[in-house]
Amino acid sequence: MSFSLKVKNEVCRYSDIDEEEAIAELSAIMKVSGTLMLGSNRQFSFKIITENAAIARFIFKILKDIFHIHARILVKRSNSLKKNNVYVIMIMEDADVRFILKKVGLLKEEEDIFSLDYSIPKNIRENEKLKKAYIRGAFLGGGSISNPEKTYHLEFVTNNEKHAKDLSNIINSFGMFFIISYKF
Repeated sequence: MSFSLKVKNEVCRYSDIDEEEAIAELSAIMKVSGTLMLGSNRQFSFKIITENAAIARFIFKILKDIFHIHARILVKRSNSLKKNNVYVIMIMEDADVRFILKKVGLLKEEEDIFSLDYSIPKNIRENEKLKKAYIRGAFLGGGSISNPEKTYHLEFVTNNEKHAKDLSNIINSFGMFFIISYKF
């Protein structure tokens, strides 16, 4: 088991969080490892993919406890060489996915026009507790860490430049020095 996997499992065990922290964590997870799908008749669905069962359970629990919905979880066999399971958490239109996407700050709707917003919401950027929760979620969704006994390396992967800058600013607010690097 990798060091990152051990740390992620430990983070998922941290359950003493309130509703605001849960929403901040879910916001980060959805922004770094989620996919929005648009079907016929403007029907939205959203999926989060992870190879970690603890993260899948954590997301399912937040959705159930905070939003009172039962997301669908699909378990697939990975096509990679490792042959691990892949967990797909699906939030469908009938589960009020639009409400969830708006609540976590990912979807904006103005005059029946929808847009994705990858910036980190102001209420999170201005609250120490919520910033920490957001960092935890970003780590669960797209982070990795090396064993500090060997070398120090913490990395977050995101597909949006604005999100990367906001995340870097939040992390740096705790006295760390994070830089943004791009791969195209």
